[in-house]
Amino acid sequence: MPSSPLDEHAIKEMVRGVIEQHGGERSALVDMLHELTRKLGYLSGAVFVALAEGLDVPVGEVYSVASFYTMLLTEPRGKHLVQFCESAPCHLAGGNAMLAMLQEVLGISAGETSTDGNWTLIKTSCLGQCAEGPILVIDDHIYSRVTRERLWKILAQYAEEVEV
Repeated sequence: MPSSPLDEHAIKEMVRGVIEQHGGERSALVDMLHELTRKLGYLSGAVFVALAEGLDVPVGEVYSVASFYTMLLTEPRGKHLVQFCESAPCHLAGGNAMLAMLQEVLGISAGETSTDGNWTLIKTSCLGQCAEGPILVIDDHIYSRVTRERLWKILAQYAEEVEV
């Protein structure tokens, strides 16, 4: 995520580059939105407008796609994005207990960002690793078979950057 907000011109240039990189194909909209989320931290109205103009589609269509997927953030997020799988296999593998512990440790509920701006916690549906549940993703790192002990070790990896 950039250290300072980009102006509208810089956002338009970034979006233009992403559109070109994906061949200007409307069918690559989700991939474009995902890439822009990684680069910017979240998708703002300026991103929706620039994508809509660049792909010649309604802004509402771009926003609709972006707001459908939990991995595409439409609001500012914390330094670290924590995604926790809430699918049935993860639930059966003890996911609810892990989610409760994660919320307690981070001091936030799912869908919230910590007041210090370090963490955003979201629940997400299947992450494609049902046999390895419960699954936790922090930024782009996937952690499988999360237990109470492993959760502490995983979060400790980030302790140098943020206070856990």
